[in-house]
Parts: sequence; structure tokens; C-alpha cells
Amino acid sequence: MWDKIKKNKSKIIFIDCCVLLGEIVIKFYPDEIQDKFFEEIFEIFKTTIATTNFSTSSQEEMNYYHKFEIFLYSILTKINNYSNILNVDNFLFLLENFHPEIKLNICFTIMGHIISSKEKLKDPYLAFSLLKIGKYIHDCVETYSSSKEAVSPSNSSNNLSRRKEVTHILTEFIRKVDFGIDYENYLNFLTDARGTYTDIEEIIELLITEVQRLCIQTYILVKGKHNKKTLRFCKVCVAYCQITIPSFKNPLTQMKLLFSTAQIALTNNLISECDSILKMIITLISKIINEIDKKDIEALTSFFKSLLSFLVIVPSNPETPFQLVSGILNIFQNEVDNGGNSDRNSKKANKAKIKLSFYLSLVKYLTTQLQIKLPYHLANIDSNDEIFISDEIYRSEGNNLIDKIITDILGEISEFDSILSIYDYDDYDFLALFCVSCAECFMKDFDKTKYSQSVVGKLIELARKYIESLKKNSAYKQKTDSYREYINRLDI
Repeated sequence: MWDKIKKNKSKIIFIDCCVLLGEIVIKFYPDEIQDKFFEEIFEIFKTTIATTNFSTSSQEEMNYYHKFEIFLYSILTKINNYSNILNVDNFLFLLENFHPEIKLNICFTIMGHIISSKEKLKDPYLAFSLLKIGKYIHDCVETYSSSKEAVSPSNSSNNLSRRKEVTHILTEFIRKVDFGIDYENYLNFLTDARGTYTDIEEIIELLITEVQRLCIQTYILVKGKHNKKTLRFCKVCVAYCQITIPSFKNPLTQMKLLFSTAQIALTNNLISECDSILKMIITLISKIINEIDKKDIEALTSFFKSLLSFLVIVPSNPETPFQLVSGILNIFQNEVDNGGNSDRNSKKANKAKIKLSFYLSLVKYLTTQLQIKLPYHLANIDSNDEIFISDEIYRSEGNNLIDKIITDILGEISEFDSILSIYDYDDYDFLALFCVSCAECFMKDFDKTKYSQSVVGKLIELARKYIESLKKNSAYKQKTDSYREYINRLDI
């Protein structure tokens, strides 16, 4: 029957028969027969398409190509093993030559069935082939966005919906790929994916987290005891992240991903790589510190706390032990005020909140570093309590830095106070809580000297002043009462 179908001169009859015969082959014949059948059909269609001029095609020829789309759709919705089609070399060639809309429909159909399947994609050839099919879907986002029709609000909404759909499909596809312990091949796949899906940040972020996961899985596999091969592999993973992260537009996203990469690098004893990434983070901080929005204060403050908590176990350079924290400190002290008259005070307030929060966290970090034994360690990593044991120069430098920060805290509070109006209740609330927290920190972590007691006394005096300002607004009554109780419990 197939021999007679191939000899038929009518293209329409040929493709109609292929639709029916394809269903029979899929239902009743083994994979070897399916492979041969699809290979022959795609070869015939490739020969036909190579001799076709689409600009002058007749209606019959266009119907033929439309029916071929129906044929593909029919087998794609019925076939169980996509390798039977995607392993045929001519398929991707044919897909490249389809009309854009037909090509997109076919690609969406294939990827839709792939992500709806419960099975993982363990065949590398199939995964890399689907990567190319996913590129057609990925590229349609840019095509739709740049079209002239996208100017209207309705089209803009459609473009956003299409972008979300594409992001979901490609994300689920990447999550389905699983090469087991063949980590190197999977890293090659993620590297190709990075070069293929360049325009959607959600996918790039997923690729980075997948590479980070690979690095951690390698660490677990060797139980923290790397050989040359596994250590080199982890270095490549960290380099992948380090190279890719700067492509993100949002600096906070960059800092978050760089931070997690630095943690993974240190876990795998890649100390120089960790140090390099931390310096990248400091450079980012210097870029965004003058453009801080109120909505970013909480996120940036939380980030600084996490960063300094991590730095507790990061081994310092013996020659410049406080280089990293001094670098961040210099950024705050050398910042430039670029705000206009209308928003200068608002920007100053935002910066002051972040600066004061950082200073307090920095004091806690430094007092921790000067302890005889750090509160936590990382396996196979010598932290500063082991590197600088009984080093008086290290302790002296740390104490001098603490004294300087305490002086800066009092000066910054004074500057912040000078720009406040009587109605800035949120700022008074921040300052009251900050002064109480500082006083408690200094009482617990410092020896009771005249200097420390005078600083604590000054902070409590300031806290009471800001509480009095808050009393003017009844909405803050509960907070002012709790602050008063807090102050009364402090034993000065």
C-alpha cells in the first residue's frame, strides 16, 4: 500500500493517505517501522519543499502544505515516543521551512505534549532537539513584541499573555530534563539553553539555579571531598553563574543570585571565586546606593543582614582582614547626593535608614569576628577565628573599626533628625526602634566602660525623644508603649 501511495502523482491524495496510514503505523507497528515510515515521508516532503517557490505557489500546493500540517498535528497528538520523529534529521529542516504560523503551531503542539507528560526527559538527543524547537517558541515573543500591531492596548495584553505562556512552556520543559548523574552533559544542555533563550529573564534565572543545584549535587555526591575533576566541574558551574548573572537588568536580582553563588562557591572550598563574587556584589551596591526607592529599603536591609551573616565564616585575606566590609563602609561614606530639591530629603531619609541598619549589622558582625570562637563554621573551611588566633593586630583593627562605626551612627542619627518634620511619624518610629536596638546591642556585646555606658545612655535618651514625637499620633500608641517597656527593661 505504501509503495502505491508513494507513486501517486497527486500531492493531495498522497498527503491524505499519509494521514490515515500514519495513524495505522503509530497504533500497530513497532518503533523501527515508525522510524522508517517518518524518515521516508520527511525525505519526500523535503524534496518537494526544496523545489517550491512559495511566492508563486498555486492554491493546490498551499493546500498540500496545509494538509501536511494536519498530518503532523495528527501524529504528534497520537505518538507516544517523540524520539521517533525528532530523531529523524529531516524533521527540523522541514520545520525551518514552514510558514511561521504553521511552524509555531507545530512547536506549541510538541512542547505542550512534552510538558504534560509525567515522564522525565532522559534522552540527551531528544532534549537537545527540543531545545531547538523551544527556540522557535522563544523567538516568537520578540516577533510579537516588535510587530506594528502591538501598539494597541489589546495587542499589548495579548503579547503579555503570550510571553507568560512561552515562559511557562520553556520553564516546564527545562525542569523535565534529567540526565541522572551525567552532570557534564546536563551542564552542556544548560549552556546551550542559555545561548538559545536569551530574552526571558525568568528562564535565565531558572538556568542559573539549575547550575547551582548541579554544583551542590556534586558536593553531596563526593561528600565534600573533591578530586581534581569534580572541583574543576564546580569551578565551571560557578563561572557559568558569574558570567550569566550580569545580564539581568535589576541589580537586586543580580545581588541575590551572586550571593547564593558565593555561598555555593565557599561550600565547595572555592575561596578565591567566592571572594571575586563578593567584590562584584560590593560594586553593585555602589551603583544602586544613590538610586534607592522606599520600596527597596526592606529588601536591601535584609540583604545586608544575610551578607554579613555569611561573611562571619568567610576567611579574610591575612594582610587586609576587613577589606570587604571596609569596602561597603566606604561606599556609604562616599555616596553622592544627586537628588533634586523636591525629593532630596526623601532620598536622604531612605539612605539614612539603610545606612543605619547596615551600621548596626556591621557592629554585630565585627563583635562576632572578635570572639575567641565563631558561633558557626563550614566543613573544610578555616574561618577567621582559626586564621587570626591570638593576633593582636587583627583585634586592634577590629576594635578601631567598631569605635569608628559607633561614632558614625551617632552622627548619622543627628543628620537624619535634622531633615525630619513633625509629621514624619514612620521615620520617628524607625529611629525609636533603632536607638533601642543599638542600646541593647552595645550593652550585651561590649565591656561596661565609661564610653560604652555614655553611648548607651545617649541612645536611650534619643529613643525617648522619638517616642515623645510618636505620641502625637494615636495610631502609634501601641508601639510607643512597647518601646517604653523595652527601655525600662534595659539595665544601664
